[in-house]
Amino acid sequence: MALFLGALVLNLLITYGGVRPVDSEVVFELCESLATRGALDVEGTPVWKGFGIAPGKDGRLYPIFGPGESFACVPMLVLLRGLNRTGWYESGLLPPLHPSHYLPEAHERFTAGLPPLDLVPHAERLALPLLNVLVGALGVLVFWRIASRLSRHPAAALGVTVLYGLGTLAWPYAGDAFSEPLATLLCLVAFELLLRVDASPPATLLWAGLALGGAIATHVTAVLFVPFFAALALRGAEHRWRKGAFLLAGLGVMLLALGSYNFVRFGSPWETGRHVDPELVLRYGYGQSVAPWEGLFGLTLSAGKGLFLYSPAVLLGLFAWPTFHREHRFLSSMLAGAALLRLVFIATRSDWHGGFSLGPRMLVMLIPFLLIPVVPWLDHKLAEGSGRALRLFAGFSVLCIAQQVAFCVGEVFSYYHLVREFYAAQGINIFEENRIYLDWEVSPLQFLLEGNRGPWLLSTLPVDNYTLWGLMTALLAALYFIGARRVVRLSHGASVPPGVNG
Repeated sequence: MALFLGALVLNLLITYGGVRPVDSEVVFELCESLATRGALDVEGTPVWKGFGIAPGKDGRLYPIFGPGESFACVPMLVLLRGLNRTGWYESGLLPPLHPSHYLPEAHERFTAGLPPLDLVPHAERLALPLLNVLVGALGVLVFWRIASRLSRHPAAALGVTVLYGLGTLAWPYAGDAFSEPLATLLCLVAFELLLRVDASPPATLLWAGLALGGAIATHVTAVLFVPFFAALALRGAEHRWRKGAFLLAGLGVMLLALGSYNFVRFGSPWETGRHVDPELVLRYGYGQSVAPWEGLFGLTLSAGKGLFLYSPAVLLGLFAWPTFHREHRFLSSMLAGAALLRLVFIATRSDWHGGFSLGPRMLVMLIPFLLIPVVPWLDHKLAEGSGRALRLFAGFSVLCIAQQVAFCVGEVFSYYHLVREFYAAQGINIFEENRIYLDWEVSPLQFLLEGNRGPWLLSTLPVDNYTLWGLMTALLAALYFIGARRVVRLSHGASVPPGVNG
């Protein structure tokens, strides 16, 4: 509970408090339609200029993105509307609302440091980032449950969980409104259920299938996990057919619902809306198949989207993989296959970069699974009493946390808009050959803190972004080292049996 509440508070502290990416604006519009009219179509705003929506078979406009986050957001929006009747956003008790970017004049007012003109639609859009605040904290909790099953020492599970929650892109993404946090949470839930299926009724696989199907309905690329999760479910010789039936039933229910959703809108269970209008495909460059070479480099080492640069904690996972493979050979092979398939598949898409977003957005779902190998490695180091290895792990974790603090303090969406406008004024197309995502001269790694501030609740603090980053980093580092010393001492000699072998 302390872990969950701590993650919840820190996520709330850095939440943007508004909708920045255009994809999330479309997702919110569907949530609003569901809550207000019980309808699946959206009305849109003039600022969109058509991105992310497509005409359905009835002529109405529908989102092209998965509906999972929109449906999950409805209770939050209903709750927030009730709270908004009090006019809390005009009370002055909290900083002025951050404008959501895709309402008239909103982006211009945000970059000028001004609050919105009409507060009501912006106050309602808080529902989406607040949903991610909760979802991100739940993701940390589920990761801790997984880590606890793979470790004997509680400190190992806790240490890697803190690294995941604060030292990877999971933290800054919990502050925005993208669908990745919810899709990641549902994948983690499915994985955790699959890990304990041998000690649980086979019906547990029904819930795992439902969770995995929900992830696919939230972000369609979650389907890449299906063959590997299915292999995990069917391992062993006992009750294989029964296990498969339960998993398929849960997954099938969600896929049937998703197919029906597509059929109602576009007349085909396979059509998400991305290809119903060839003109929209050409205008907005929806993902097309390309050679993977640029994407492979871009997703791993590029200045704007490299996973190893924006979430270097995964490098520790690669370092720890041999230990993981020796102890959990099947899990190791399964996760390695899932990682390679996702990396190569995303690299073959022309939109591998994920647009205006922080780092490799399309790989965010993979990050917790790349950190799992660290758990048995750290478990061994605790058992050996290797002070040097523990100090190195703690120091590396704090450095990773410091980097993510910078990503939380800065605001990548308006940053990319400023880059686009700067080069457009010089007659330069910065999108040509994906320069905006590949060149170091425009990399958020170097210049993000020189742009606007991201967190809504910290927006009025009278310090610059660099000072705020330093203060937050120093505070979190101090808390980390104090907590680490206490946890290691309390857990000395304590152990729990690992939940999965082989």
